[in-house]
Amino acid sequence: MMKNTLVVFLILSTMTVTFAQDTPEKTKMIGTDLLGLLGGGIIGGFGVFKNDGKNELSFFSFYFSPENENITAFGGGATYRIYRKGEGMRLFYGASVSVFSVSWDHEGQSDPVNTVSLWPGIEVGYRWIWGGAVTVAPYLGLNYGLGSFEADDGTSYEFEDGSKLEGGIGPNFGIDLGYLF
Repeated sequence: MMKNTLVVFLILSTMTVTFAQDTPEKTKMIGTDLLGLLGGGIIGGFGVFKNDGKNELSFFSFYFSPENENITAFGGGATYRIYRKGEGMRLFYGASVSVFSVSWDHEGQSDPVNTVSLWPGIEVGYRWIWGGAVTVAPYLGLNYGLGSFEADDGTSYEFEDGSKLEGGIGPNFGIDLGYLF
């Protein structure tokens, strides 16, 4: 996973040097979530800044299948962020929604357990921009899982660390790494 993170960082660094421009002219962004990559996921997204960087609308997709676990998830969603000072940087707050499908094998059940869930959420964070192109935005918030996560017998998936895949209120956090163009 560290190798993937290093490759993404090197590509973004090279693009920054090659295509450096002034920040106000850049209204589009591609990126990933570093915590998702480190956790075994593949996450990618595209976003646009509107109203002189006061609003950001981003769309993302992800695939998650951790090693030593018997679970796979994939899905996508959207995030809307508001920057009070504009320019698409500094303090932001916003809302997000994601939909994903989860599949896992359950002992005693011949077919895999397949679920689809909806996760609306809220978040607050801070975005830095370096060289007019590379951006990092850590964020923290809450989301709420809607949908069934259980097998036919009512069992929820349990990860190796003892945590369970369940709905309800949960944390929403990450570190976005992106490139502006």
